[in-house]
Amino acid sequence: MKNSPLKVEMLLWYYHSPKDFPNIDCDACQAAIDDFERLGIMKRILNQTLSVEVNMKAVTLYVETICNISLPCQIWVIQ
Repeated sequence: MKNSPLKVEMLLWYYHSPKDFPNIDCDACQAAIDDFERLGIMKRILNQTLSVEVNMKAVTLYVETICNISLPCQIWVIQ
């Protein structure tokens, strides 16, 4: 799965909030949910497009992995 800022934002949202993501009815969010369903991270509740059930174990692992990525640093070389 390719990560987009929207997908990262959605997973961070569900990591900290029990409420549904704002604007979940937009096409981009629905496409992201389709990707998450294929990976077992989320599934639609009773085939409703506006409510999802989240696999918190998968979301927590995903968020922790993102948070453990070290930030790049620039090293200056002086001759």
